Amino acid sequence: EYLAFKSNENTSTNVNEVSSDPTDSFHWPNGTTLILGDSIINGISEEKLSKDGKLVKVRHISGALVKDMMHHVIPFTEKKPSNIIVHVGTNCAPNLKSRDLKELLLLKSMVKEKLPTCKFLLSTPALRSDNGKAALTVSQLSKHLLELDIDVVDYNNIKSKHLSRKGLHLNATGTRRLAKNFLEYIRKN
Repeated sequence: EYLAFKSNENTSTNVNEVSSDPTDSFHWPNGTTLILGDSIINGISEEKLSKDGKLVKVRHISGALVKDMMHHVIPFTEKKPSNIIVHVGTNCAPNLKSRDLKELLLLKSMVKEKLPTCKFLLSTPALRSDNGKAALTVSQLSKHLLELDIDVVDYNNIKSKHLSRKGLHLNATGTRRLAKNFLEYIRKN
């Protein structure tokens, strides 16, 4: 398929109609892992995680809240990844509500409905030291996620020394640690 355009010779090019059939869309290769999250994953290199024949796609949406991720994940399900890891919750932390946890579980259900064979994982939110209330709620959300009967990537090995000066984002060492956490999961699956 190609786009129609006018040439200098004033001729037109035939255009194939774009199919609306979702089965005609481009799919990622079998075994692809999608890591979708907020700005915390911004420094993660998909090229460095894509090793040993395992393709990894990293997509971040800066400032994303849980409800935002519910909208952003849908287009990626059309690519049919085999695994999806969702990192979200850090931006919700100052005003975290019980509905945010319910929305995380709904997000998993939405993905599983569209991709029943996809392995779906939530990650615990990243530690914060910029806001005391946010730090407490991140800790509480992480605890709740770990208590549920769902697959979770736990970031308990990321400490305050892995945070940037402002205490919200990861420093270079923290980003490497986060990437290592993802890589450990990817290698297992």
